Formats: sequence, C-alpha cells, structure tokens
Amino acid sequence: MNNTLTEVTLKNFYLKFIYYSIATLLICVLQLSFSFLISVKGIIPDLLILLIIWITLRDGKIVGLISAFCIGLLYDYLSLNIFGVNALTKTIVAYVSGFFYKENEFLNIVKSNKIFVIVFISTLIHNVVYYLLMINLTESNLWNIYFKFVFGSMIYTFVFSLTSFFFRIKKFW
Repeated sequence: MNNTLTEVTLKNFYLKFIYYSIATLLICVLQLSFSFLISVKGIIPDLLILLIIWITLRDGKIVGLISAFCIGLLYDYLSLNIFGVNALTKTIVAYVSGFFYKENEFLNIVKSNKIFVIVFISTLIHNVVYYLLMINLTESNLWNIYFKFVFGSMIYTFVFSLTSFFFRIKKFW
C-alpha cells in the first residue's frame, strides 16, 4: 500500500511539473511575442506573476520559491534581459505570496477576494524592485518614468487578475 501511495504522489508531481512547464512556456511566448498587441504606452502586464502566485498558493512556499526562480531565469534567458533580475524579482513574488499560503486552503483563497490583495501586494513589490534595478538612472524624468512603469504595470497586471474572477465563478469552480 505504501509503495502505491508513493507512486501516485510521484506521478502527481510529474504531472504538475509538466503542466507548470507548459503554462510557463506559453506565457513566456505570449509575453515576448505578442506583448505589443496588449501594450498601453509601453506598459504590459506581467502574467508570470499570476502563475507564480498560483503555484505558491497551490503547492506551498518551497515549491513556489523554486518555481519562481526557475521561471525568472527562463524568462531572463528568453527575453535577453539582464540575467538574474527576473529570477530575483519573481522569487520575491513567491516569497511574499507564500505568507498567504495555508495548506488545503487554495480554493478558499482563490474564491475569496483575498487573491486580489495578494496579487496587488506581490505585483507592487515586484515592480518596485524590478524597475529600481532596470531603470536608466540618467533619465531626466526619472521619477515620472519610474512611477509610470511601477504603478502602470501593477494596475495592468491587477486588471488581468480581475478577469480571473469571472472565469472562476462561471467555469472552473
């Protein structure tokens, strides 16, 4: 009996890994290839943040941190960005959202409005750190550009999380 339980757990782990990998690749391709379609004045939502929050709330802090770091490294590599910046900021998102993790409470968190608070706080912290590292310090309008991207991207990502509200009511739950 114990051997069968271990096999089932291992099979579930592999399936989750495959699902999360496919979701990560699809979101990366979407963000890198089609971001110009949903861009508003150069601001695009960061859909990987939503995936990282999902993984962390569903599977726990450790799985979330490891996944976020790997997702960030992959996105840095694919986007030809400064290597490690997304890995750092995505790991911070998993760390922050990990504070809201409770075992076997995933559906309750997602069905409640708590998910929007988690997205809002995690995205704000992500954008503050990310744009602090990535902004060109020689710009004349440093604060205007910084706040435009920090709050603009945060609000845009938050809007995408609001669309999940309608899907979760009608389709998935």
